Amino acid sequence: MSSEVSDSLICWSLRCSDKTEEVIEQVENSNKVILPESMLFKFQDKDFPLHFTITNKETDMSSVCGVFEFTSNPGKALIPYHLMQSLFIKEGTTCEFTIAYPVRGSYLKLRPHRTKFMEFKDPKAILEHHLSKNYTVLTKGETISIKYLEKYYYIDVVECEPADTIHITNSD
Repeated sequence: MSSEVSDSLICWSLRCSDKTEEVIEQVENSNKVILPESMLFKFQDKDFPLHFTITNKETDMSSVCGVFEFTSNPGKALIPYHLMQSLFIKEGTTCEFTIAYPVRGSYLKLRPHRTKFMEFKDPKAILEHHLSKNYTVLTKGETISIKYLEKYYYIDVVECEPADTIHITNSD
């Protein structure tokens, strides 16, 4: 891979950072990461919002994510714990961050792990609010985490069109 489009960063969960509880709450149930300022400068000529494929070099597992902010320490990335779990990333693991260009989504099929989520008064509104706030990109096969009424709900991304990874910014 060209160093022009990727970078290796040491990954840590948000709980292993100096971030405030408010920032941790905002990022923990998303697929957004906190990257060093150098990544902003390195990719400043790219279209925003920026998306990156995180690849665990030890397992070759990867996922596409958005960026919450560029305020982590140099050489380090802060990642939501559920994303670390799904990619089998341990604290202090070096991962590859490659610029990604997901296409705009036109269709999405989701499946909650528990039917309890579907029993809420308006689960579609809850889901739309959470997705628009916490997810800029979704990938077929990933599981997203939603915190609602102090409980966590997990929802699988079953299908995406027109590609397996889509950005959902400004989408219905």
